[in-house]
Amino acid sequence: MRGLRSLGIAFLTALAGGTLALIVGDWATRLHHMSDMEGGRGMFLALFLAPLGFIVSGIVSLIVTRFRPRRGWRLFGIDLGVSLLTIAVIALISAAVSWATAPHPPKIDGQNLVLDFELRLPGSHTCPAEATTDDAGVSLYTNGKDNHYATLRFGEVTSRDGQTMIPGSAYLYTSTFQRDVLARFGTEIEQVMHLKLRAIPRKEDMQWSDWIPAKERADLSAVPAAEAYAIRYRVQLAPPES
Repeated sequence: MRGLRSLGIAFLTALAGGTLALIVGDWATRLHHMSDMEGGRGMFLALFLAPLGFIVSGIVSLIVTRFRPRRGWRLFGIDLGVSLLTIAVIALISAAVSWATAPHPPKIDGQNLVLDFELRLPGSHTCPAEATTDDAGVSLYTNGKDNHYATLRFGEVTSRDGQTMIPGSAYLYTSTFQRDVLARFGTEIEQVMHLKLRAIPRKEDMQWSDWIPAKERADLSAVPAAEAYAIRYRVQLAPPES
């Protein structure tokens, strides 16, 4: 009878654990900006994390009830409660670890930030009057998990001294010293511009920086000075979400 009681507790605990794994996993994968492309995040949750939570919770419950004193069916609820509490503690620890290891966006006065920039193209490069994101690719890169496209405002393109100025912006999702802007037009290899920006920007970073030219491409080849893009930037408060 004790074995049947333990199996019953383990099954109920496993159901709760699988559900907790889905809830915590959904929150954690969003926190870590896991891609939803082609349903990847959903399949990870449904096909891996939920079954893992179900199996681990069942095993933990069997271990916990194995060392509980023989109480019979009368105190079934107490033993079930102990198993559920153990699973809840594990889920809480997992959530804390996920939060601690997740990228945290920098803030000023409690508000999220965007990188506002101007990209300067040399005279040998031109921006089509009806340019689109298919003609250009500009992204803000910090690491393999945080590399996202910037928004270019083609309607505000200007020319100065024979050079084309393209304004744009990108959200700052990570507090890090390593921030690079990668830019390409047409089919060329991206040029890399290394930003000199604090991991957590301050209000003085809301002023325009000096121009920073690209010195290398994404394949680490050098960029001739006559072909180099340049960027200047400032930090701005992110607009409120609609």
